[in-house]
Amino acid sequence: MTKKDNRYLSYASLASQISTALAGPIVIGYLVGQYGARREFWGTFGWNVSVFLGMALGITALVLTLRSLLTGEDE
Repeated sequence: MTKKDNRYLSYASLASQISTALAGPIVIGYLVGQYGARREFWGTFGWNVSVFLGMALGITALVLTLRSLLTGEDE
């Protein structure tokens, strides 16, 4: 393969990793919300607080993942 082909494969891999990272906040928010609702962990605050907390954790994970991917710190 030529150098040009490797560059395109690298872009495709990066795009795949970023799209996976974008799904993180949604999945984490849903799972934390379900867990909080089942355990009644949040008391009177309800399921929405669980979802928002999960989204905050997920967005934090998203930012850290994107920073790592774009700066290449883990390589």
